[in-house]
Amino acid sequence: MGAGRTLKAVAQRLRKSYTIIRRWKVEWDWDIRAGAWDNAIAEAAIKKASGEYAKMLESQINIGKMLQSKAAKALLTINFDDAEIKHLPSLLEMINSGVKIERTSRELTEIAAEKNQRQNLTINIIAREPAGGEGD
Repeated sequence: MGAGRTLKAVAQRLRKSYTIIRRWKVEWDWDIRAGAWDNAIAEAAIKKASGEYAKMLESQINIGKMLQSKAAKALLTINFDDAEIKHLPSLLEMINSGVKIERTSRELTEIAAEKNQRQNLTINIIAREPAGGEGD
């Protein structure tokens, strides 16, 4: 029924009396079980989103490194006495862009890791709290 579930709504949905639903809640530890279920669902969603985000950042880091590598290799082949020197600003911009992409992605990776730690802490705290009160 979701995080906003109430005993009254459960009773109506199951077409049972509120008294029976309240007794079952106590007998079967619904607070603990509902909290565990909610936490499992939230944790799965966070892991999926975090995994996709991590893959994206890893890809961006690799793109940044590739730009730097390609430009550095091209710089090694430039004959500074020839007309090839006209490509120097483009190669330097390519290196610069690669550095920025890699640096930004690495910073975002660190931020995401810290956020993930905070979310895990929140999930652990929520897991210790009952899902609903007696009067629900």
